[in-house]
Amino acid sequence: LGLSLNRNAIEYAKVVSEMLKNTKTLQFLKLDNSDINEDGMKPIASALKTNKVLVELNVEYNKIRDEGAKAVGEMLKVNKSLKLLNLNKNEIGNKGIEAIDEALKVNRVLARLCIEMNNNTVTVCESLKVNRSLKQLRLKNNSIEGIDDFGIALKLNKGLIELQLNGNQIRGEGARVIGEALKSNTTLAQLNLSANEIEDGGAKDISEGLIVNKGLKRLDLSSNEINDEGGIIIGTALKDNRSVVWMCLSLNNLSDNGKKELKELLQGIVAIL
Repeated sequence: LGLSLNRNAIEYAKVVSEMLKNTKTLQFLKLDNSDINEDGMKPIASALKTNKVLVELNVEYNKIRDEGAKAVGEMLKVNKSLKLLNLNKNEIGNKGIEAIDEALKVNRVLARLCIEMNNNTVTVCESLKVNRSLKQLRLKNNSIEGIDDFGIALKLNKGLIELQLNGNQIRGEGARVIGEALKSNTTLAQLNLSANEIEDGGAKDISEGLIVNKGLKRLDLSSNEINDEGGIIIGTALKDNRSVVWMCLSLNNLSDNGKKELKELLQGIVAIL
């Protein structure tokens, strides 16, 4: 069911919430860009506490803010069916993210969570230490701070397969933390660190993680101000890694000679340079 772009979506939200309480068949609900805000989110989240069939919910671009996110958090503590939740572009701040993080400590169903382009500097962190059901986490463009805590969580996490951290300005310190986490993490298969300004120093830290890690399959380091030196370090690590099958280093500062050397190092890997 889709109500996208419906200008009366706040009113419809109450109707939808009643439907969610009674439906035995509705599995997908699309409410993106519907102006439902926190007032519309609350009754929908409340209805989903008892709903047993909805599998996917998209409420992207609705300005649900912290209060709406808190309602979502309370719902996630008890909901037993929802597997995909899209909360992108909702002006959610730290309080709202913390509520969702707390809920994910006990939620054992949600597999895919998108919290991109919000107003938060913290992110789901503590929950990653214990949650094993979440497989895909997308955190693009959130200006995350406290990356050390996130790195610790990633070390301990035993479920996440895909992590999108692109556009978070984690820079060299963040790359160091992620590199350390890669040495311990055994489940992560896809990692996007593009547009994070990690430069050559960060590339070196990531490479040290790659030398040890045997689970990662896809790595995106595009748009990171990496020069030939950093690129060659990554390439050398991947030559012995034997698990990565896809690599992106485009939109960096690689010379033609650097790209040529990288191609030789990355034989057998789909490499976008």
